[in-house]
Amino acid sequence: MKAQQARQVQFVPTLFAVDVFSEGSAISQPGDLISDCQRRGAPLEGVATELRRLEAARHAELGELINAHYADLAAVSARLVGVAPALATLGEPVAALREALRELRERAAREVAAARALAERRCAARKRLEAVATLHEFATTLAGVSAVVDAPQRDGGVVQAPRACELEHAAHQTSVLAYLSEKTDFPLITTSRDRVWQLRKQLSRTLAAVFLAASRAQDADTLACVLRAFLALPASSKQKQQQQPKLRRPVTTFCREVVRPFMQKTVTMPLLERGVKGSSQGLAAILAGIVQWLEGPCRFVVSTARGVGEFPFLEGTCAELTAALSALPPIFAPGNSEVFHTNFSLATGLLASFETLCTTPAEVRKLRQDMAPLMSKWRLQVYLQSRTTEVAIMVERELAPNRLGLVGSPPPLPDNGFRCRATSAVLEAINYCWSEPVYIPELTPAFFRLTLQLAARYHRWLSDGVAAVVASTAAASSQDGKGASPKPEPTSAAGAAAAWTWAESTRAYVDSQRLASSLRGAVADAASARACAVYPQRTDGLSRALSAGLAHWSDALLAAAERLESALVTDAAAQCCAALKAVYGVMPSYRMTGRPVPDAASAYVTRVAPPLRELLAALRDADGGAECAARWAQGVMSAVADRFGDVCKELISTVFKTDDILKKMTKRGASPSIASASSSSPTPQLSQQPGGGSSSGASDTDKFLMQLYLDVEELGAQIDALGVPSFRSATFEPVKRLRACVAQGAALHKQYTAAKHET
Repeated sequence: MKAQQARQVQFVPTLFAVDVFSEGSAISQPGDLISDCQRRGAPLEGVATELRRLEAARHAELGELINAHYADLAAVSARLVGVAPALATLGEPVAALREALRELRERAAREVAAARALAERRCAARKRLEAVATLHEFATTLAGVSAVVDAPQRDGGVVQAPRACELEHAAHQTSVLAYLSEKTDFPLITTSRDRVWQLRKQLSRTLAAVFLAASRAQDADTLACVLRAFLALPASSKQKQQQQPKLRRPVTTFCREVVRPFMQKTVTMPLLERGVKGSSQGLAAILAGIVQWLEGPCRFVVSTARGVGEFPFLEGTCAELTAALSALPPIFAPGNSEVFHTNFSLATGLLASFETLCTTPAEVRKLRQDMAPLMSKWRLQVYLQSRTTEVAIMVERELAPNRLGLVGSPPPLPDNGFRCRATSAVLEAINYCWSEPVYIPELTPAFFRLTLQLAARYHRWLSDGVAAVVASTAAASSQDGKGASPKPEPTSAAGAAAAWTWAESTRAYVDSQRLASSLRGAVADAASARACAVYPQRTDGLSRALSAGLAHWSDALLAAAERLESALVTDAAAQCCAALKAVYGVMPSYRMTGRPVPDAASAYVTRVAPPLRELLAALRDADGGAECAARWAQGVMSAVADRFGDVCKELISTVFKTDDILKKMTKRGASPSIASASSSSPTPQLSQQPGGGSSSGASDTDKFLMQLYLDVEELGAQIDALGVPSFRSATFEPVKRLRACVAQGAALHKQYTAAKHET
């Protein structure tokens, strides 16, 4: 029924929206609603009516909501009955508890304040006790250190190990005193600050004296205690300002009291001048004494100190050594290269002896830095210039003229396998640069550059010689030709000299190949070994770089040798081919002369091979080898055979053309004798009446062809007689082609020989 009544009173206005009165609406005042309704044209009477109806609907909804929850409100009211009396009953104990808690808090605050005051009194008492203890400790320590420092040395001035241990303990105590005097503000302690630093100075002097005594007596335990004591001492104000290490005092003492007197006694001018004048005997004796001292007292001190800390004893020793040796300027003079090298080698050996005292690479690097001032006094560039001048004189004496000096001519040369003085001088100069009496590790790059310069100088000399040989060959060829061509200009002043002879050229050829092999082999190995010993971290890169540089000039020498070989082969071939001019006179010797059929080679053939034989003999004297001889012989005889073949083809063609002309003349009524004397058919055919002249049945052309055949065979025999292994005419292709050119003459000679035997 109530729900039905609620649905009956539910009302929805039509002239305005229900949510105009909700929170966030634009209409917040009644005047706004009236203005809005007037703007929309809504009648105000209707709006008032709907507002009254909406108010009634809201009152109805509120009553329904109150009725729906009335039962719950009644139940809650029933349960709250009796709560007020209970609260009244509990109020009295709570009030009593609150009062007790307030009294407890007050009593606790009073007790805490009393405890805090007691703690403050105890803290003040503790600080006073600590101050007293500090003062007592300071006074006791000060007294103990004073007793140790002021105590006289025992046992005749040599401090024993217990005394050294006491000094070490005193050093630690002095460090404590210095700390207390700097960090505390007690008047008693601050007024004793000067006394503390005075004790520190006295203790430092005492430790220095003990250090000297222990180092001279080589007492390792005492020396270690003293060094530890130096480390324990507080740093002075001067050390702090100049940032000096604590170890400066023992190092300075050692250098001043031990090293410097020893150097003044050992490194002197009278000792340097002992021995042979102008030698290194005096310096060797001085450095030997220094090395002996290094192995004795110095090694003992350095090795003992290494177990305690980083003491720069070697730095001070190097400084004293540099100062002592600098007072002897003659040892650094580069005037005599041999003496300079010996002196520098002795100094390098001394540096190596110093390096034996180092145990780590870092120590070695530091030592080399300390020795750098001494090593820089040797003027290595002046020494290098002197050695370069020696090498230049040694080489230019042999390379200046274009004509070679042969081995065996005075002065005698060492037995190094070379046949030319120039090549021998260059290799000797290269080996001289890397020899023990000349080589210096610090100049490794310079010596390698000098090696490359020597190889380049020899290459230029060889190229000039080859250019002269080529120019001479070209000039000879132009004179032999129909027209003379101008002689090529020489490439340099050396090239303007006379060209090499075959003996000189072959020796230069063989020597250049051997020198190229040495550059790739022995020289590269020696240079790489030296460089890798100086720069062990860059072994692979250095080996490749050195090998590449030497290989470049090795290839250049081989290329020049190939040009020389080509020029020699061309020259020999030209001289051999010059004898073939006589081939043109063979046919005229048979044309209408009545000469008999030839049975021997022409005389000119014997003049073909001698130039080649002479060239091979020169190559054999130069130890050129069988392979090279065969290659040269093939090159020369290939040109000779080709030239001989061309001449034979030309002459045979000319002869056949002449025969054709004579045949035509016969048909026109010419003299029969002329035609019969020269007639020949392309097909070899002889009459059966052998004999001399025309009665033999062989025409002049047949005789000419047979003569060419015999000449070719004689040339092959001379090739076989050269004595060159693996070079025979039977297997030589150019000779095969030449024999093919005279095959017709070979057939005619065979027929004639057969007919002659039958007769």
